[in-house]
Amino acid sequence: MKENELLLLRLVELMFEKQQTFLLIDELYEDEIIGTYIRNIQIDSPYQQLLFEGVISQFIQGEELVVNITVENYFHHLLGLFLQKDERYQSSESLVQLVKSNNLKGVKEGVSNLLSIDDEVGSFNRITELIDLSEGDDVVLGICVLPLVNALLIYGVEKTIEKLLENPTENDWKALLELENRLANLQLYLLQLAFLKELMSLNQLKTKEEILLGLKAISLFDKDDSFVYFAKIDFTANFIQEDEDLLYMLGYCENSFGNYDKSLEYFEKSLAIYLKKLGENHSSVAKNYNSIGLVWDSKGNYDKALEYYEKCLSIDLKTLGENHPDVASSYNNIGVVWKSKGNYEKALEYYEKCLSIDLKTLGVNHASIARSYNNISLIWQSIGFYDKALEFIKKSLKIYLKTLGENHLDIASSYNNIGSVWCSIGDYDKALEFYKKCLSIELKTLGVNHSSIACTYNNIGFVLRKKHNYDKALEYYEKCLLIQLKTLGENHPDVASSYNNMGDVWCSKNNYDKALEYYEKCLLIQLKTLGENHPDIATSYNNIGLIWYLIGDYNKTLEYYEKCLLIQLKTIGENNPDVASCFENFGDVWKSKGNYDKALEYYEKSLFIRLKTIGELHPLVAMSYNDIGVIWKSKCNFEKAIESFQKGYKILTKGGFPFSIAQCFEALNDKEKALDNYIQSAETRKEDPEVGLEDEATQESISNAIRLAKELDKENELPEWMKNNN
Repeated sequence: MKENELLLLRLVELMFEKQQTFLLIDELYEDEIIGTYIRNIQIDSPYQQLLFEGVISQFIQGEELVVNITVENYFHHLLGLFLQKDERYQSSESLVQLVKSNNLKGVKEGVSNLLSIDDEVGSFNRITELIDLSEGDDVVLGICVLPLVNALLIYGVEKTIEKLLENPTENDWKALLELENRLANLQLYLLQLAFLKELMSLNQLKTKEEILLGLKAISLFDKDDSFVYFAKIDFTANFIQEDEDLLYMLGYCENSFGNYDKSLEYFEKSLAIYLKKLGENHSSVAKNYNSIGLVWDSKGNYDKALEYYEKCLSIDLKTLGENHPDVASSYNNIGVVWKSKGNYEKALEYYEKCLSIDLKTLGVNHASIARSYNNISLIWQSIGFYDKALEFIKKSLKIYLKTLGENHLDIASSYNNIGSVWCSIGDYDKALEFYKKCLSIELKTLGVNHSSIACTYNNIGFVLRKKHNYDKALEYYEKCLLIQLKTLGENHPDVASSYNNMGDVWCSKNNYDKALEYYEKCLLIQLKTLGENHPDIATSYNNIGLIWYLIGDYNKTLEYYEKCLLIQLKTIGENNPDVASCFENFGDVWKSKGNYDKALEYYEKSLFIRLKTIGELHPLVAMSYNDIGVIWKSKCNFEKAIESFQKGYKILTKGGFPFSIAQCFEALNDKEKALDNYIQSAETRKEDPEVGLEDEATQESISNAIRLAKELDKENELPEWMKNNN
């Protein structure tokens, strides 16, 4: 044995005997085995080398010099090696006794590492014996879980399950349940799926553990496979209807299917039992309130969602105190609801509360910190501060890359969110680049048929639609839809969303009949799954109204816009950016009907809400000023029109604003100012990545500038590029 290894194993042995993770240097000087190493201060001595390499550390504790193993995981590994060599701990019974009696911090992890060493030499005996001896003890079962993950990786799913279930007991199924939880926490999705598929062929779905594992599998499997296994469970069995954990898991499954009312029913039954057994102030009750809040959020009832999230928060604050990660998580969820309600200031307040607690309790490089940065980024994106949004999402990505490596789903999610910001900025090539980075990781870790991959296909489709590549956009939306139909079935809100997005493409292609067909497919599913009063149904009514507007049936348009507004006012309240957009749409209809006063009334309502909710520098505020400017221009009040267009141009540098200003000045016979603005319009459009020099709009600005320059005999004042273009 090398001197360094001998020294380390002796240190671990002494820590084990003293049941403490640090040792007094003075006592080590007299140790028969390693005392000479400790006393040797030469730079090349084993002890000094280990200090220099950072494997061990010396520090003052109290008034005495002590030593410990620097890296905790390495200490656990060394402890496993020590136990392997110690004859006292060869039997499974002795390991159970050790775990229950030894107070050394890390002893459980050391035993777990010992079992992993067994894995490497092909021995499962101690693992299976420990599981049998556990009698459901969570601590003993927990020791076996990581070695079982290693066994899956080394020997494969089939062999590991076969060994574990040679003589199956209730404890074996409990261990399998713990193993599935660990695979989910480690985000080993493909391994988790393969494990559950192999296990379900052996699962009788009779005991609590078997059914819990079955429900986990059902929530992940394709819809058809899920229904087959779902039908095998006897839901009339008394023990199912009386078991809070099974009822909770049934609620989770129904939620994943999009059956929100059924999900609520199961969560509420589970909650009633938890309350009866544990009382109001218990973490399991808080967890149930949180899950019920999540369902109400999915149903679009944000006030109800807030009510349950706040109940969860109240319990967490009482039982855990202010500075706890679960409290931070509740603040995060409340922030999500305020964002959905369009109250970005309130959402930011809660996200920052969450971040503050996580920084105190978890340190700066933790996944929860990255999550908070991500959510704060979404707020800045929503209010149009895209540089700020990128700043926070890059902070999030940096932490994930440091802590999780490059091929983790949270990294994929960060790439997706960066893509979304670039999409909002209008740099669609950059957006595509990041969406494809996201897709690459997801395909590696999730396989081809997963809802996250469907979502990424959807995002790529959206960008392609924005780039006017409609056929390619449809191709990606269809890829998304295919996965959703396979995994979720026809009647699911996500499938409805895909039909909506395909309707958007057909609308962009000016095929209004086809667009209407898809929007109505979307609405039909939403009415089945979400009920009549949901923000997504309001969106569908809005989109159908838009098609009737484009067809020219304004009365039909108003009918659908009114349906949309009614739901929005019920569900998200008047002060919401979506309501502002609805008022803007009403303005468009009244403008087209020639009722400019009515149009102006709605445009000003829209502007008022936007200024209140998304701030005065958001691009949508600029569009409101444009709408109002168009009305004043139509009413021949050119001064008022110019004022509105100029306000819009200060916010959003788009060539349409100076073009409209030029037209107004020309109508006022101020041709010099008109010329200046036509030139400005042409230059802005030329530099705009969404427009460019060859676009009809740019050429129109150029031709008007040249026309007026000739009239005013100012052709020499035109920019050189414009003269050359002519």
